[in-house]
Amino acid sequence: MTNGPGSTAATFNAQLLLDLFRGLWRWPALVLGRYLFFWLKYLDVVVPRLNRSTAARGIAFLGRKDGQPRPDPVLLDDARAFLGGRHESEASR
Repeated sequence: MTNGPGSTAATFNAQLLLDLFRGLWRWPALVLGRYLFFWLKYLDVVVPRLNRSTAARGIAFLGRKDGQPRPDPVLLDDARAFLGGRHESEASR
């Protein structure tokens, strides 16, 4: 499910509060964090739809690392190609 920056802020703030505690204090921290930050998700309605891509609620990597070091320009070029832009090597042709 895709959520906006308000939902992201609510999730990360509640998780931060939870991560500050150990043992028996984690359960009250979980309840308090969800209670304090639940309202942030409603800010997603206010944020224009085109601006919602600045924050992801869940962060994951799906793929395999090949162990090959790459310079920054190559990484940026690959990211642009993945996001729908043209590859720099294709643009020079």
